[in-house]
Amino acid sequence: MLERVVELATRYDAVIISDEVYEHLTFGVRHIPVATLPGAAERTLTISSAGKTFSFTGWKIGWLCGPEHLVSAARTVKQFLSYSSGTPFQTAIAAGLGLPDEFYTGIADTLQLKRDILSEGCAPPGWTSSPRRGRTS
Repeated sequence: MLERVVELATRYDAVIISDEVYEHLTFGVRHIPVATLPGAAERTLTISSAGKTFSFTGWKIGWLCGPEHLVSAARTVKQFLSYSSGTPFQTAIAAGLGLPDEFYTGIADTLQLKRDILSEGCAPPGWTSSPRRGRTS
């Protein structure tokens, strides 16, 4: 499916904006960044944040990666859309981004355990749940 997105973006000379805040929070499937697909890197802006991964949604620390000309255009727009920043938290997020891969695997495992506990708790009153594989949004 992502290959089709890249194909269409190439055909129509479009920019791909990929929100990857859930990259470490998948259940049983590997996350594939769209920018890693052939032909995608030169036209993809990848957006992420610490909010979901580190459970700090109020901190509002995020980042954007991509080709310099697209990042520059996004930075110009952002400058006029935001009037507050989480500057005190940037150092903490930088430290978190340097953690080993095992840390991120553990986050998804913990979230999946919580999902399973909630699903089991819903069964006695007769409620049903349908845990999905992959992204949880």
